[in-house]
Amino acid sequence: MLKLIGWTILGAVVLLGWTAYEQITEAHQPPVNQDQPRERPIGLLEMLQQEVGDAIYR
Repeated sequence: MLKLIGWTILGAVVLLGWTAYEQITEAHQPPVNQDQPRERPIGLLEMLQQEVGDAIYR
């Protein structure tokens, strides 16, 4: 029973630490230039759709 409590506490501490790390690193990102809209990364599905579309219209 004590092992279960210990692992639960350890898991909670790791989760809180990871969340804090994510918040800190996200806060220190360089500012994005707002003048130019940033292109979002293309997904695998969109890439496949483009390839299939190009192949159909050739």
